[in-house]
Amino acid sequence: MKTFILFMFAVISCAHNPYDNASPEKVAKFKEVSIPFASGTSYRMNLGPYQGNNRHYSWGFEVPFGTPVQSMDSGKIISVHQPEGGGGCDPKKYLNKGHNVRVLHDDGSVAQYLHVDIKVKENDVVQKGQVIALTANNGVVCNPHLHVMVYETKYDVKPSGTTIPLRFKGIPQGILTPGNSGIVP
Repeated sequence: MKTFILFMFAVISCAHNPYDNASPEKVAKFKEVSIPFASGTSYRMNLGPYQGNNRHYSWGFEVPFGTPVQSMDSGKIISVHQPEGGGGCDPKKYLNKGHNVRVLHDDGSVAQYLHVDIKVKENDVVQKGQVIALTANNGVVCNPHLHVMVYETKYDVKPSGTTIPLRFKGIPQGILTPGNSGIVP
């Protein structure tokens, strides 16, 4: 039964996967952004839980704590969330303790950067490539990483909101596949 459920999950997930480049309509929905780190930074990336019809796209970049995080696109800081509580692997203890910052881009999309030590204030205007945070250990974090997602609009910024797939400048075909490792060009 478990095998069947996993198989069905894979089939359902693949049916709506925009990274298969099956149609021009899917490609047009991508947002092109810069990798959120300085040139020469090493990373390993995982595409977060893509959930079929839920269409939740997120990226986890495995980089050491203290790595400067750059804004992937220009915009305005619309929220800074820094709750007390630390970080670790226990979801019951650390859920909703992750620091995060959100940037409203000029096209209306919103990038959210999680598990960070924030270096900007709400209403700051930021440029693409500007350092906005450092990777940190807060929220549910079992290993050093930056969790990033981009919402379609500022009205979607909620756990069930619509996130969009990204193409990263400087990466072949702009696509970071699950398990991808590399150096920022």
